[in-house]
Amino acid sequence: LSNKKMGDSGQEGGSDVPDTADGGKPGLDSNEYAEEMSQIRQEDIFQMGDALMYDGVSFCLLSYERTKDFGDRVSENLSDWFETDADKNLTGDYYYIFLTLRITNESSETIEVHRTHGEIAAVKENMEYCTAGEPCYVDEEYTEGDPSSVWAWKFEPGESITCEVGYIIEGDCLEDYLYYKFITSENEEFADKFIKLE
Repeated sequence: LSNKKMGDSGQEGGSDVPDTADGGKPGLDSNEYAEEMSQIRQEDIFQMGDALMYDGVSFCLLSYERTKDFGDRVSENLSDWFETDADKNLTGDYYYIFLTLRITNESSETIEVHRTHGEIAAVKENMEYCTAGEPCYVDEEYTEGDPSSVWAWKFEPGESITCEVGYIIEGDCLEDYLYYKFITSENEEFADKFIKLE
């Protein structure tokens, strides 16, 4: 069986949280990573529990939580490039979005998958949207790859796991609707699919 590596945006390798020019991590209030506004088509909206496919791997969103509190999660697995208190609870006008995903390798190959392949999108009434935040957490780090791949996971054919991943968003994103945005691929055709969070 061959090994394949799937990046968090469908590209091979790479870190989930991009570095800025000065070597730091991006600030969410700079709009540096915001996309131009695009529009969701009705046929690209799916329900929580639907399986979305990328390159032989299915991602199924089981539940989500929006909170300022970090709770009893693993603090060592949090990318702390933003301000928190001593308990990793967010300060200021920021929120965590924690997603529980079931990820399954439906292919006959061993594949390295970035569990933060999806994104959070802020969607307006007219269905225009832009990316709303950055990934910041996985419940268990992957230690077999290089340091930039701690949010990946190696899946054998048919293997399935349930995991939790986290994102951080600004409070003003709550003026819009939040969706889980996922890049699918089928027959080498790429498309953005969406699941409404609230």
